[in-house]
Amino acid sequence: MNCNTQKGLYFIIIGSIITMICSIITSISSFFTKDTAVSMISSIFGIVSFIGVILILIGAILFLMGRKEFGEKHQKNIKNAVIIFVIAFIAIVSVIAIFIAIMIFSAITTISSTDSNTSLATPTSILVIVVSIVGAVLGGLIYYFALIELENKTGKKILYAGIVSSIAISIVTSFYLAGMLSELFGSISTSSRDFSALPFTQNIGKIGILGIIPNLLYLYSFYIPYKRIKDGELVPIALSVGQEPFPNRICPNCGRPIPFDANFCPYCSKKI
Repeated sequence: MNCNTQKGLYFIIIGSIITMICSIITSISSFFTKDTAVSMISSIFGIVSFIGVILILIGAILFLMGRKEFGEKHQKNIKNAVIIFVIAFIAIVSVIAIFIAIMIFSAITTISSTDSNTSLATPTSILVIVVSIVGAVLGGLIYYFALIELENKTGKKILYAGIVSSIAISIVTSFYLAGMLSELFGSISTSSRDFSALPFTQNIGKIGILGIIPNLLYLYSFYIPYKRIKDGELVPIALSVGQEPFPNRICPNCGRPIPFDANFCPYCSKKI
């Protein structure tokens, strides 16, 4: 059976593994390497990571194409996930646009470059905190709506843990980055000739290693529905275009309609 959801999950998992490995190597290199070595490693694995992002994008498109394969509720949840994604994208772009406008206005109205750099430190720090936290919350909602109907009990726990840890780590890292940005602007103001962004880049790599925790949880929450579909525990209700869906049965445990050839109930995980 042609299952776009399963294919999409497969590409997302592979792409996530690639980007995660690149992120781990880049973060670890920040602890042991200095000077141009960090920039070189970041550039190399940045290219490889981009390949992972492309695979994730392909997987997301396939996953979206298969939104009708697992019932009406899952289809509505995918629609909600897309709406949240659009809202998140518009909100983040709007915030960044407003911040750029503030920077331009501040640069024009402030005569002294030192005062200008110092005055930009606070709004920049606030922007980092707001965007990081809001992004983590909206991202968690996207994962929730996209996966919740495909998860079993264990998968739901992993998914919830991923959302909570993502928000918590975003709060911690955003405040840390905000503090580093204040120091960065101070360095530019006091000694622009000797200024180097390398220490800032290294610190970002070091704190970025915390992001591995929610990424691993999210990766596992993608793997569980993929395995359920592959093992026949979760069977698509809708077939490819031009074919009629299989008739449904009623789960004797929870009373919800399930695919006729399902070995397990996709909602309560009861073995049929």
